[in-house]
Amino acid sequence: MPTEACNSLFILGMNHRVAEVGIRGQFSLSETDRVAARQKLNSGDLAGNVLLSTCNRTELYGAHLGGAQEQDAYKSLIFPGLESGFEPYWHTGWNTVFHLFRVSAGLDSMIVGESEILRQVKLAFEESMNAQASGRILSDLFRQALEVGKRIRTETQISMGSVSVAATAVKLAGKIFGSLKDRKVVILGAGETGIQTATHLRSAGLANLTLLNRTVEKAEAAASHLGVMSGSLDDLRKWVQEADVIIGAVEAPKPLVTADCLDGAPSKTRCFIDISVPRSMEVGIAAVPGVFHFDIDDLTQLIQDAMADRSQEAEKSKEIVVAEVHKFLAKQHFTGIAPLVEEMRQAFDETLLSTLGDAAAAEFASEAEKLAKRLLGVSLKTLKLSSRTHVSVEQVRGAYEVFLKDSLS
Repeated sequence: MPTEACNSLFILGMNHRVAEVGIRGQFSLSETDRVAARQKLNSGDLAGNVLLSTCNRTELYGAHLGGAQEQDAYKSLIFPGLESGFEPYWHTGWNTVFHLFRVSAGLDSMIVGESEILRQVKLAFEESMNAQASGRILSDLFRQALEVGKRIRTETQISMGSVSVAATAVKLAGKIFGSLKDRKVVILGAGETGIQTATHLRSAGLANLTLLNRTVEKAEAAASHLGVMSGSLDDLRKWVQEADVIIGAVEAPKPLVTADCLDGAPSKTRCFIDISVPRSMEVGIAAVPGVFHFDIDDLTQLIQDAMADRSQEAEKSKEIVVAEVHKFLAKQHFTGIAPLVEEMRQAFDETLLSTLGDAAAAEFASEAEKLAKRLLGVSLKTLKLSSRTHVSVEQVRGAYEVFLKDSLS
């Protein structure tokens, strides 16, 4: 592949394809973690960095100032104390562009086409920009990635239908009880996922629903809007013992729901669905009689059953990704010859002045300036065309097929 600016790009990460929820939770980066990591990254040899951490992925995007791209130092920073047998993925150059465009479009998500990831990519980029850590090439890359995400969702039906972790969790609870209308459901967390889950439950006709949150005012505001009840996580034990279905959608450094929460509770069937990363529920609660326990990875098969139609739309997205990567590479090549453009501008001005002579140059200054701009414009048009043909669409398509084969196998 041609040597170009984007060869400085790399990504180190993990997602739901390579790591189960327990490992993803171990390396999930809180805002404080991201600030600390960025401070160390900014003191190194990077021209920019962006940290993306969601329930299904933790990723470092970077651009080197020069030299070899060594991943070991970044591994110890982003994934300290790696367990044996687990290896994060590492992409460089074009493959970094392929990967991010797929992430932004929802093509790399557990639920293909889900829309939340586009917002998360945007927030990660904004966080890096606010910290003055993104750099030029990563800024170009992320701005275009956001456009790619919007374009694919507009030009295909990849986001068609109601398929989400929240919706799937509701369907799973329904499979356990048959109907949820007369069941008591408690949701831990009044954030976006918790509210989305509550919305699906209300749409299913559930009346007995309570939102719990650390900040009671936030739970009350969301509950009032949805027409449900609210409460505090301080009373978690009481709510867990009374509920039939408990859905965890809260960010916490360690599990909130433990087997101890059920000590002395009346015997009955309970369904615990943990869609939090890190886990908000101990795996050990599954050993308690009458308890059905599921985590976010357990929802995968149900999600895949609903994804047949979206898989066809994902195929249509391939050519959009290829076209957008080709566009990005052309832009970076053209940006790389910016000094040449400036030299051409100065050369045109100097040539006109020397050709016309001082007297004529003064008399025809306005016309000379217009002519220089027109000549430069024609030259720039030629250079832009050259940038687009610097790498062919066929080359990008072939590289993308290789990337998909290697990264999805």
